[in-house]
Amino acid sequence: MNNNRIVYFDFIRSFAIISVLVIHVSAFTCVSIIPQFDLGPSLNWWIYNFDINFFKCGVDLFLMLTGALLLSRKWNIKSFLIKKIPRIIKPFIFWTVVSLILFLGCYKFLYFNIPPFNSFTEIINFIFTSQGIFTHYWYFWMILGVYLTIPIYNLFVLNASQNELEYFMIIWILSSFLFFDPLHKLPNYLIYLSSPIGFVIAGHYLRITNRKILNNPYFALCCIFLSVSLSMLFSFIYSNSQVIVEWNRYSIFPAVESIGIFILFKNFHKLNLHFFKFHKLKNILINCVHSLAKCSYGIYLFHLIVLYLVNGVIYASFNGRFKLWSLLLFVLTLFISWSIIAILEKIPHMKEFVT
Repeated sequence: MNNNRIVYFDFIRSFAIISVLVIHVSAFTCVSIIPQFDLGPSLNWWIYNFDINFFKCGVDLFLMLTGALLLSRKWNIKSFLIKKIPRIIKPFIFWTVVSLILFLGCYKFLYFNIPPFNSFTEIINFIFTSQGIFTHYWYFWMILGVYLTIPIYNLFVLNASQNELEYFMIIWILSSFLFFDPLHKLPNYLIYLSSPIGFVIAGHYLRITNRKILNNPYFALCCIFLSVSLSMLFSFIYSNSQVIVEWNRYSIFPAVESIGIFILFKNFHKLNLHFFKFHKLKNILINCVHSLAKCSYGIYLFHLIVLYLVNGVIYASFNGRFKLWSLLLFVLTLFISWSIIAILEKIPHMKEFVT
């Protein structure tokens, strides 16, 4: 393993990709859960409510890691674009082709619950508009825009004092309140702060800040607990038997939770929990987390077609048994996606295309 890697970044990235998978698995099972609101709501409904609120922060954490890794460095714009843009485009093209082949090859044999492609033009349209098996591709277009503007924001970060960065953080947090009411969209004139770039700069700030409260794991736990509890409470208040309310990923609750998770992993050693008495066990965990983090971008691009395929195989057997169905969907999708990418990246010249 590369000794220059920052271990807590690997833990954050691994948690982020797990969160994304949980959210997408939940989307598969929500149809059978939402009507259960009128039953109490049921235990399954509360499990679903917890999943979509606690794990909503996956993409936000990816954005924060982007800022933590790429900002405050003396990039030459040309060299930055030449080095970084192909890094996200090559896996995108590779996994798009693989996903298309799997979808077209298996559509007649498995339950997909989405319509087939009628033409090559429709395939291109689905890729560019993030529909069907490419629903999650909005992230690629978003992160491409972030990478293209990183050199610009990097100039601000390089020349900003701590007070100026904190001013930005305050405005960003305040702007996230404009997403508070999920039923009544407010005109968010601060959209450029509350959108992805806010998380990017927040990731850089949280990495470098020396403020004690922002390096306190107990403060981090409070942020996570309060944000998730309140988001679950308000989801319950706003939901009904036709819909369960989900918060915008740029709203105040996911923002505060993401801050808490970043701080927690950065300062986890301060909790002195001593989970691992055996050094070998600790090394196994770190190596697994490192592998998952390294494969995370490939898993993000590839996992949805795997999820559709797995669901098509087990749907008839587990439909209606929510907990077992969703758990098996998650475990199999993660294991299959991760294993395939981990194997492929060991093939010469394949790493740049699969991770």
